[in-house]
Amino acid sequence: MKLIQIQYFLAIVETGSITKAAETLFISQPALSKQMNLLEEELGVELLKRTTSGIVLTETGEEFAKDCRKVMKDLDKAVLKAVNAGQKAPEAFRIGCFDGAVTEDFLPPLYAYLREKAPGLRIKLGRHSTGDNRKLLTDGSIDMLIELRFSSGPQDPFHKGCFIKTLVKRRSALIYSENSPLAEKKNLKIKDFEKEIFLRLTGKDNDLMADQGFQMFDALGLSNPKFEDVDNFASLLSGIRLGEGFSPLSVDVIGVVPGLKAFELPEEMGIEVIAVWKKGNQFVTKLMKTYK
Repeated sequence: MKLIQIQYFLAIVETGSITKAAETLFISQPALSKQMNLLEEELGVELLKRTTSGIVLTETGEEFAKDCRKVMKDLDKAVLKAVNAGQKAPEAFRIGCFDGAVTEDFLPPLYAYLREKAPGLRIKLGRHSTGDNRKLLTDGSIDMLIELRFSSGPQDPFHKGCFIKTLVKRRSALIYSENSPLAEKKNLKIKDFEKEIFLRLTGKDNDLMADQGFQMFDALGLSNPKFEDVDNFASLLSGIRLGEGFSPLSVDVIGVVPGLKAFELPEEMGIEVIAVWKKGNQFVTKLMKTYK
């Protein structure tokens, strides 16, 4: 039995399909099927039953999957331990996080995961603008940054040479104030935002998100929106609360900041919270490999 066969088997278990598993593994379906046949022949048992609706595990397959997950989990711990032994362990795991209102959906589970994977490692968190976080990652002052991106947006050149892990996906919305004329509309429509001002963070901190905001408006049928630049997130929220304009943000903002309302956007226009780190940082790569 080979380790890669275990990885292949677990991929099939997770996706419930040989076809989907082959796509995620970047191998052909016949090659994957052959490896599973060889594995079953070597073990002398049937692990998978092929049905018209997908793959079903046999009772033996269920038990084997549990044992394989444990093997892979132990292997990940062993790899991380070896990496730590082979290089000087960092005094702290330094994270630069975007300056936003909502962090409860990703920071607590991330902290719990890091403490489980690397007991005793001190986590040091800094809250900065996107631009500042990127500078800190570039010069090595932080190990990983956490930032936002629109799910349907273009690739960011900054991410070239970096690994990316999606921490959580959020529903996006056009956020406006209870004091805004928009709040008086009984049947609010996207066209009602044409006369309002789009408040965006200054380009130096968030060029890509600002550009994607305009692309989103084009997709929604809002052409050439009026806009004003705001120099930090706190000022952005204050401006929205005072009825000075609106901005595309996570719908979760209205649950933590009083006086705000949300016009929800289509699901495909969601916002992702992503972790970004340099490919050359083996410690972070091994640490974040199994984060889900």
